[in-house]
Amino acid sequence: MTVADIIYGVLHWAAENWIELVGAALGAVYTVLSIRQHILTWPVGLLTSAFYIVIFFQAKFYANMGLQFYYLGVSIYGWYYWLHGQEATPDSGSSGAASVSRVPAWMWPPLIAVTVIIFAAIAWLRFHYEADSGMSVYALYGDAFTFATGITATWMLARKYIENWLLWIVADTVAVVLFINQALWPTVGLYTIYTVMAVAGYFQWRRSLWKQQ
Repeated sequence: MTVADIIYGVLHWAAENWIELVGAALGAVYTVLSIRQHILTWPVGLLTSAFYIVIFFQAKFYANMGLQFYYLGVSIYGWYYWLHGQEATPDSGSSGAASVSRVPAWMWPPLIAVTVIIFAAIAWLRFHYEADSGMSVYALYGDAFTFATGITATWMLARKYIENWLLWIVADTVAVVLFINQALWPTVGLYTIYTVMAVAGYFQWRRSLWKQQ
C-alpha cells in the first residue's frame, strides 16, 4: 500500500463520516468553553446536539439521540441562566451572571431519584421494544445509563453546580466503552477527551469556587 493509497483511504473515510467528525470537533470545543465558563458554551452546544441527533440515529442509539433534544432545550436555559442566574443582592439591586456553587444537600435525594427513574424507564423501553435489535445487554443498559446521567449532569452544568463534572467523568467513561463496541471511532476519541477534560473541569471550577469564597 502506497502513501497515496493511505491518503485516499483517509480522505474517503473522512468524506463518509464528516458529520461525526464535525460533531466531535464541536463537542470538544463545547467542553473547553464550559470549563472556562464562557457563554459561547451554549450556542456551540446547540450545534453539537444538532449533529449528534443524526449520528446517534444512524448508530441506533435512540436514547442518546433523544438526549440531544433535551440538550437543545437545556442549552437555551443554560445560556439564559449563566447570563442572568445570579440573584439580586441588596447592594446591586439587580441580577447578574451566575457563579459556581455546590449542589445543596437537600437537592441530592430528588436528583438521585429522578436519575434512577429515568434510567429504569429507558432501560425497560429499550429491552421491551428492542430486545431483538442485535445490540448487547451492555449496550442497551449503557445507552440508558448515559441518557439518565446526561440529563442530570447537563442540568447541573446549566446551574453551574461543580458536581456536574463528577457525573460526567462516570458517564463519559461508560460511553467510551459503549461507542468502542459500535466502532464510532471519532466519537470514542471525543468521549475519551470528554473524560479527561471533565477531570480538568472539576479542578478548574473548584479553583473558581475557592476564589469566590
